[in-house]
Amino acid sequence: MVKQKKKYFAMLLAFSLIFLLAACGESEKAKSDTIEGNLSDIMNSITQTVDATLGDNDKLPMTGPSLITKENATGMTGLSPEDFVSYVEDAYGVQGMLSTTAFEVVLIRCKSFEDAATVKELVATNFDPGKWICVRPENCTVIDSGSYVLLAVSSTAQSEAIVTAFTDLSKDNVGEPNVFYKGE
Repeated sequence: MVKQKKKYFAMLLAFSLIFLLAACGESEKAKSDTIEGNLSDIMNSITQTVDATLGDNDKLPMTGPSLITKENATGMTGLSPEDFVSYVEDAYGVQGMLSTTAFEVVLIRCKSFEDAATVKELVATNFDPGKWICVRPENCTVIDSGSYVLLAVSSTAQSEAIVTAFTDLSKDNVGEPNVFYKGE
């Protein structure tokens, strides 16, 4: 009986060790950057991929680029100027131009992997999906990869395609997407 208890204990210990190692490996994966390039080129890659995969009715609207600074960070991301200076290395976005739909995609490169986790939470908590006067987006999603955070604000189909393009670009090295707003 004692021998059998030792055997079960050893098996339990082995499974616990395997679980811990798997968890450590997963956290290390999340702490690496697999995306390369300047933010404008990365954004172009994402939007071109999305447009190539969506049907005509879901194509992205014509967009205008926006360099995000501490002065416009609150409106574009929900980050306060202080949070922007503390956590963000640089940020770039595109917004729908002359469109009857709410559309915005923002790519943020944070100063560290830990900062990216903080920024992801701050964006999900503070972004205002009601900032457009006459329309609201169907979906607001934020996702991270290494030191990058992506905010997708658009229709559900577009947002899902944007998150998929970002996930593919980062070679599946992403955190859990946070859909923090679903319109009516």
